[in-house]
Amino acid sequence: CRAPRCPRLGPLAGDTGEPYLTLKDHLALRLTARRRPARTTRRLVRYATRVRPARKATLLARALRKRLDRYRSRSFKAAAYNSWLTRLPVRRGSVVFESHMGRCYGDSPRALHEEIRRQGLKLHATWSYETSPAGFPGDARLVRRWSWRYLWALARAEYWIDNQG
Repeated sequence: CRAPRCPRLGPLAGDTGEPYLTLKDHLALRLTARRRPARTTRRLVRYATRVRPARKATLLARALRKRLDRYRSRSFKAAAYNSWLTRLPVRRGSVVFESHMGRCYGDSPRALHEEIRRQGLKLHATWSYETSPAGFPGDARLVRRWSWRYLWALARAEYWIDNQG
């Protein structure tokens, strides 16, 4: 039993819904191309994705993604930090705060940060966060833990204040 359909993408995407059972025995509809505009579009898309330039572009994108993943990896960042970033000059008056490996704004780093603010000391505060910057102070610079900005801040900081050793 097939039913004619007009999908959100228009008649070029497909024009007929065919019922089928999924692997978990759920009833679902598959959008298929039965009439001319949808069939022609399907053939054009299939041709465009299978010719040599499209395959080359796919392989190039995959290689680029793999290289970017390498540059984003923690091991590459740690090696870059140890070999390059530690040679940067220290920024006077800069402090990096981290509480419970960036999970919260609390404990003794929070107390020290609030005391520094209360005394009005001219220190540039940077807080690291793990997943969400919500709950951290608005007057401090926030950096995601293990990001390039985080490593840059660690390398340039005059003081590190954390509670994890």
